[in-house]
Amino acid sequence: MTHQIPPTFQIDFRPFATSVLSGRKGRRFPNGRLMNYYGPLQGWRWYPMHQAILGLGLLQLWEDNKVPKFRSLALKTGVDLLKSGVQTRKGALAFPTSVQVLGYKLPSYWNSALTQSLVSNLFLRLSAFSSDSWLKHAGLTMDLLAELPELRTISNSRGNWFEEYPSRPPLHVLNGHMYTLICLFELWKSESDPSVFSLFTEGAQALIDRLPLFDCGGLSYYDGVRRILAKPYYQRLHVTLLRVLHAYTGEARFSEFSTLWNNGFRQRWGFDAWASYATRTIKQGIRYEGWKYPPRAMSYALGDIGISIEHRL
Repeated sequence: MTHQIPPTFQIDFRPFATSVLSGRKGRRFPNGRLMNYYGPLQGWRWYPMHQAILGLGLLQLWEDNKVPKFRSLALKTGVDLLKSGVQTRKGALAFPTSVQVLGYKLPSYWNSALTQSLVSNLFLRLSAFSSDSWLKHAGLTMDLLAELPELRTISNSRGNWFEEYPSRPPLHVLNGHMYTLICLFELWKSESDPSVFSLFTEGAQALIDRLPLFDCGGLSYYDGVRRILAKPYYQRLHVTLLRVLHAYTGEARFSEFSTLWNNGFRQRWGFDAWASYATRTIKQGIRYEGWKYPPRAMSYALGDIGISIEHRL
């Protein structure tokens, strides 16, 4: 079977992979498993999303210079991920995590549309130089989006929103939804499955309808419920993801908001914006987690100054 593998992933994951390979981020084991430190309260945990990002970054390094070890390490990373997958009753592959993310009320083990999408995209890219079974695994991984209602919530407008975190109420995290759309589109281009295209079009329509709700006078909100300004990393990431989606679809709304937020970030981000981000983050963190939030925030800070996790995606 022949299939079309998309070009290099449009987000640069090479710095993450380089940091892991150098020992500055996490612990990488010979079998391909990546463990990260999440501060004193959680310790070392496995987060499949970060392992998928490592694999994608390794493939980007391989595409740069064709050094065989990068491809070999990426394949090993993917094999370990695949072994850890949990098959559902309907046959989908799930990659749950026990990591408790700051500022969210989550179950002990939870699934994420973003994690499923990045794992699926790694499997898709591994199929370019390995067996076609990787493409099958990529599809089964994305099948979870249709199976679990908490990962595909119905918005007030048309279409569905893919949830990065299965919180209640759904928070509609912007970058997680856009990453998922990109991965769905690339999977559809590779296997031509109409059900995948249907998921993509439903999600794209929800994004087109709701983009104005994420705008704060030229800056973007991180999610659609808490109304917290996205910090600088995510301000720039939102612009990049919208540009990728515009390149894939030609949708004018994606170009319009990527230009708006790119110009707005250059012109408006400063102390006032940072203070708004910090204040609302603390208030909403206490609202969602109670007074456990401050010690958990300190735990993350301690993790980040030592053996830290990469910025959360």
